[in-house]
Amino acid sequence: MKKLVLLFISFLSLTAFTTDKTTDTALDIVGKWVGEENGDVGYFLFDKEGYATLEAQGQVLGGKEFMMRGQKCAMTYTVNYESTPMEIDFTVTMLETKDERKMLFIAEAIDDNTLKLASSFNDVRPTEFNTANSIILTRVKQ
Repeated sequence: MKKLVLLFISFLSLTAFTTDKTTDTALDIVGKWVGEENGDVGYFLFDKEGYATLEAQGQVLGGKEFMMRGQKCAMTYTVNYESTPMEIDFTVTMLETKDERKMLFIAEAIDDNTLKLASSFNDVRPTEFNTANSIILTRVKQ
């Protein structure tokens, strides 16, 4: 989980924003997912409106509105179910300027309630899953 928190903090602290919109829907991953790494527990929340939130180590990043470097932002997600592995993109939008920054993931459904997720620290989508870039998420039953 520490890797994901560091990944998101690095991602959110970037100063260069770009725009790249996608239109995929993501109904199959809607819900709350939990992951654990080295004793740290974190949650990904994918809502039906397309907003994503990460909760880890007492921090909440994302959702409809959150503060980043003194500016209001939102974090959304899109899923491309047509690709193998499936692609999940997180987009942070600065609400005032509409500037955007994407974080690129790959994902693989292990079953209906288990998801393998991988990313990298750069602007390149990973092409494979390995122990350094991956985490297993389990759907939280509510």
